[in-house]
Amino acid sequence: QNFVKVLRHIFEEFRGKRLSESALDCVQVLLLQEIGKWSEDRRMKLRGELEVPLPTNREELVLASHLVYNNTPWMQICPQQDTVYVHKNIPPSLAVELGAKLLREHFLQKFSSTLPWSHFGQHEKLTQRLKSILEGYPCGEEILKELLQNADDAKATELRIIYDKRNHKRKHLLSDKWADLQGSALCVFNNKPFSDDDIDGIQQLGRGSKQDDASLTGQYGIGFNAVYHMTDCPSFLSNAEKFCVMDPHCKYIGMATEQRPGARFNVNREFWETFSDVSDCYRSFKHLQLKGGTLFRLPLRTKDMADKSEISGRVFDDAEVKKLFTAFRQSATDMLLFLRHVRVVTLEIISKHGRVSERHEFRAEIQNAPAREQERVKLDEAIANAKIYQSMDLVSYHFTSYTMTVTEKSETNEHREDWLICQCLSTSDVHGQNEIAAKRKFKMLPVAGIATPINRNLRSSESKVFCFLPLPVRSLLPVHINGHFALDPERRGLWVDSGTGRCSDKQAWNDVLIRRVVAPAYAQCLVAARRIVSTGHRGVVLNEALEKRLEWFHALIPNYGRDSGEYLDILSQETLSYIVEHELAVLPLFGKLLPSELSLISRHASEPFDINRLKWLQVRTRPSLTPGNTAIAYVCEPQSLEPKMKSLLFRLGMPIVATPHNVYEQLKSANDDLNIDVVTPQQVVTFLLNYRNPDSVCNLKLDDLSSTSLQSVENVESLLKYISP
Repeated sequence: QNFVKVLRHIFEEFRGKRLSESALDCVQVLLLQEIGKWSEDRRMKLRGELEVPLPTNREELVLASHLVYNNTPWMQICPQQDTVYVHKNIPPSLAVELGAKLLREHFLQKFSSTLPWSHFGQHEKLTQRLKSILEGYPCGEEILKELLQNADDAKATELRIIYDKRNHKRKHLLSDKWADLQGSALCVFNNKPFSDDDIDGIQQLGRGSKQDDASLTGQYGIGFNAVYHMTDCPSFLSNAEKFCVMDPHCKYIGMATEQRPGARFNVNREFWETFSDVSDCYRSFKHLQLKGGTLFRLPLRTKDMADKSEISGRVFDDAEVKKLFTAFRQSATDMLLFLRHVRVVTLEIISKHGRVSERHEFRAEIQNAPAREQERVKLDEAIANAKIYQSMDLVSYHFTSYTMTVTEKSETNEHREDWLICQCLSTSDVHGQNEIAAKRKFKMLPVAGIATPINRNLRSSESKVFCFLPLPVRSLLPVHINGHFALDPERRGLWVDSGTGRCSDKQAWNDVLIRRVVAPAYAQCLVAARRIVSTGHRGVVLNEALEKRLEWFHALIPNYGRDSGEYLDILSQETLSYIVEHELAVLPLFGKLLPSELSLISRHASEPFDINRLKWLQVRTRPSLTPGNTAIAYVCEPQSLEPKMKSLLFRLGMPIVATPHNVYEQLKSANDDLNIDVVTPQQVVTFLLNYRNPDSVCNLKLDDLSSTSLQSVENVESLLKYISP
């Protein structure tokens, strides 16, 4: 204290004046030979108790908190009137411990935002908390899914994931430790800037700005924090003007503290010219429009960094990135199916020499745009409006279906696939809307979707459950299903109660969502699929093509009892029940053929068929009576009718649908009282005996044989032989 009193006495004596030579010598002796020999803890304690004056480069004595020490002579900064430097003879460590600022941190402070929420950084004890989060969250393609969700929620239409293998220069940096971050990195760009709410929200642990916005893809859970599997210091540049760094270790940004573990800077040309080597990491991507977009940079954790990291000891090297890219490529097509905004995803690898060595692009385009796109926009607007409703408000029904072409393109290959997509909000049934309102919690939305490729059927190993993006949940359903489901804590599966006997709000929500929204969407998807079957060039399609389309159509109908999960079994049963209860027209019937024509089955595959003769009958139950109590439709058991007999019954007007017998059995499982019968000799007799009824569709006429549908004695004999006991 005596040494400090002497310094303070000299400070008061020469306040605002230049020190005499003897006074300057005295000050330096006190600082260098006395206070300078104290322990660091003692000097830090002194700083907390008293403000210590230090000599300046102008040989004045000024309080240390008002001074700056220049330990980075490479920084070409114009002197400012309010910047006063510590005398060159005072060591930087001593100056900082007594309260002076380093020039680099002083310069950065000028760009740090002064808005109330500008204390950028995640506001909890970070390293251990992040480590715990990562233990419960998988390391793999899910990391990139989170960034895709961020892009979709920001209404970006494009996402670029770039593996930058370059080693950038390591001199003009934000701190000396920043050199560790100048190596290989994963860079992720989307073409929308972050809002202030987004920047505020991304700082939160396990809960961001999207938590209360049910219309957003990434509403759930830990979100962005998954990137800590690969990096210790993520950063991003938004709209070319907001530069944000998260530094949980308080290691890479000199101004980072445990209370403010990171920094946000409002950057300009001066900033980037000063820290030009940092600038190259962001602004050297000439093909990216940084103005109007957001670029994340995730420096990969090296062996040296992993050894010291308190978050993760995982090394993320070249092999890990390539494995990540391979896994993401395998599911990238599926990821585009239910996103609301992102339409293009690109994977790129930039070599150490700065060349693009590998590139894959995934692009989704809606056919028949803009009409179909307008329907999607209306649905998106309805979803956005629904998010502001209170939980007990009724949500109006909206449904749209469209065909989407997804293209995967690389330097050597291009693959295109068409998908039928059906999406809906809520249900058309008022009772269902009331039930949804009663069960709606956590700002969840009654959103559902169905997707199926058009030119093939999904294998059971391919079909997935989505919550906007695919979950690692397999089903045996013939379609992909999407819903705003309540998920388990790791966001890898649908919420299932632990068996306490009480149905939780989350399980109740999933149950009502499947029964009231997903199942009707699935059933209506079958109705929408009819237009795929019935599409022909100028109304004509080849028999072979039509048969394949019908096989595709019937394979879409769920097989109740086949699925392994409780929710999916409920979905299959409820979808079949909805088809029957709402009398959906999903039974394909070939309309009245000319007497000279044979049935579709017996005709040559390459011959044309008038698609207008393909009709769709409703599924009905027995109360919907037909003349003579005959069925409205008939199905054939496998191998029960020869093609010639089937052709004859067609000509007689018997409504034999092209529905396979196994599909009939599935519909019967939903309601045993269907007004559909299997073709048997007795059913044929019942049908023929009704020929006099004016409402009957039977074509049997008592006239000259050649002018009737029977045409010949041979056909009469065949018919009698079939119906005889």
